[in-house]
Amino acid sequence: MDNALSIGIRGGECVVVAEGEIRAGECFALGEVLPRYLDNANAPTTVYLDLARCTYMDSTFIGFIVGLAKRSGAGGVVIANPSAAASEALRKLSALSAIEIKPAITLPDVPTFRIARDTTAFGSIRNIELVFDAHRTLASLSEENRREFESLLHELSRVIESKRGAAS
Repeated sequence: MDNALSIGIRGGECVVVAEGEIRAGECFALGEVLPRYLDNANAPTTVYLDLARCTYMDSTFIGFIVGLAKRSGAGGVVIANPSAAASEALRKLSALSAIEIKPAITLPDVPTFRIARDTTAFGSIRNIELVFDAHRTLASLSEENRREFESLLHELSRVIESKRGAAS
């Protein structure tokens, strides 16, 4: 199975399909499109994340999901049909209280297209900020997460400040 994210938006519904192992690299293109769409949509949009074929999610993707659920433009985030591996990953990072899970739901009929993974994007400040925001969101969910990601957040903050300083 390929590792892939696909997205489709129609009306007030957005469907994101995650297949295989979803890591930060798969998030970057989604991060370019979805938050801006939600912020500028004329009406709340419900985001359905189909995790039926998701075999692994890293902390960046989980934090990104929780962050979407907290966005003002989102009409809600629904985790649809999560695999056992996806459910366990969400549980381990205390994310279950922040999102709605529907283990047996029929997704809206919204055509999706595959988002290309950008393997060169890891060094851009925008994507470093995406990783930072995702982990800051996770750190806010529990004391265990705060301790787990404290060093990473410190380092990402240092890198962001360094890149901003170099840009000026």
